Amino acid sequence: MKLLLILLGQLIFCSPSFGLSRSSRDELHRYTLMRDRIIVERSIKDLGRNNYFMTDFHFSSGLIAFTGEVDNIVDNPNLNDAEKQSQVQSILSKHANTGKYADLENAISIPLPEIKHNKYHFYPTVFVSHNISGSMSVSSDEDFKAFIKKDLKYGLYSYITVGSQFMIESSLYQLKRKELYTTKTSSQIVGDRKLANARGLGQEQSSIRIDFKISKKYKMITTSLKIEEFVLIKDSTTNNYKNSFFIDGRLNGVFKNSEFSYSPFIGMHRRERYSLFKGLYVGTKIDRHDFPIKGMFILDGEILTLSFSAEYRWLNAGYTVKLPHQNPVDNTWVSKIHSLMISVPF
Repeated sequence: MKLLLILLGQLIFCSPSFGLSRSSRDELHRYTLMRDRIIVERSIKDLGRNNYFMTDFHFSSGLIAFTGEVDNIVDNPNLNDAEKQSQVQSILSKHANTGKYADLENAISIPLPEIKHNKYHFYPTVFVSHNISGSMSVSSDEDFKAFIKKDLKYGLYSYITVGSQFMIESSLYQLKRKELYTTKTSSQIVGDRKLANARGLGQEQSSIRIDFKISKKYKMITTSLKIEEFVLIKDSTTNNYKNSFFIDGRLNGVFKNSEFSYSPFIGMHRRERYSLFKGLYVGTKIDRHDFPIKGMFILDGEILTLSFSAEYRWLNAGYTVKLPHQNPVDNTWVSKIHSLMISVPF
């Protein structure tokens, strides 16, 4: 607990040096960091392959209003192109040096029969998941920048328990990926009639990948190490996101009293395009015994995440808000992010 408090102070008061902020925002780098933070959040919430169905939508404040304003102008038949460009330029000017993010994940999983042999228990599941997510900003020179990525995964997930203290999880799947990395002026937005068209993503890349996680429990402490999107086979298609894998190491504890259960954690995640310190996070889950409402917070070098959920036998629903405690980041003002989640657990 003392270590947790020290790290909280470091993250709050020393995060500019930890974060190694860039002098200007690179949309691909920003997307990679935000996407991985949400992967960690979903992992902590246990929104994995143990749900028949799961949908989770993250979106920045003002995102829908911003894109709606631009769409209304470029689709207005009563304006000529010069008028449209002038009005779009005015909107971009109003939003200069601001950034936004969106992330929609849908997944379906079907459990297969359990296999037991002595102390080994094998639990296989077939799954399909779809994610479309993107990071966007308006630069100081009033250009619109965006990176958008769409992933489709389908394959087999399984976990093996060895007694009550050791667990191995793995997923073998095909990944089909498309992306869009663009910078547009106001005239290009008017000409394309869109800020960024998710249907106009680039060439599809196909690959076979594996996720792997090892967890070891000792009394009230669990340590885990996870690797995701490790490439086994891929086609010759290239993209900007490349093929770097994701790694996340975490230490979890469980402490209980007569009314509450506390599950503090500390971890660090990493992928190409951001530093180790940007992947550092701490937090805790809080449960009241025999009460469906659960709470959680995560703190990293830029964002405080607060999450609340109602969990029942056949339905879970939750709301999450990400509150920036460091602004601006890379000379760009970041908005808070809201999230709505619904899942149907096994």
